[in-house]
Amino acid sequence: MAAPNPWLKLKDEASKIRTPVLVLNTQADMLHEATDGLIRGSAEVAGGPGPVGTIVAFRVHVPTLNNYVVTLFRVRQPVTQYPATLMPEWGEGTGPVTCEDDVQLEEAVVAYCGGAAVQEVVTGLLAQARQAMGEAT
Repeated sequence: MAAPNPWLKLKDEASKIRTPVLVLNTQADMLHEATDGLIRGSAEVAGGPGPVGTIVAFRVHVPTLNNYVVTLFRVRQPVTQYPATLMPEWGEGTGPVTCEDDVQLEEAVVAYCGGAAVQEVVTGLLAQARQAMGEAT
């Protein structure tokens, strides 16, 4: 008699997980669209797995400004993906937010990116990018 295979459900279970990187890549696509491609977002793994988990940096890139890059926030995730922690880089009094799943992470990212400090940074970058392209702001 063959031993039972404990791995049979792996693909089905893995397909149900919306990873933090996928959540951040979706936001990057929205930023690109909202800025007519002048600003690109990216989710970049900045630290490997270890005792604190993996660190993913959400960065904005402005190609027309000599490829200027700003990190807006980081997400720390365990190997199981959640709970993930959003760690802000901009804004006073903005502390880490622990997110139990992809829905909470997306809500935290939207709230943080919609905040005054991040909006001011990205708006300023967009104005500079547009001027570098010769457009009026």
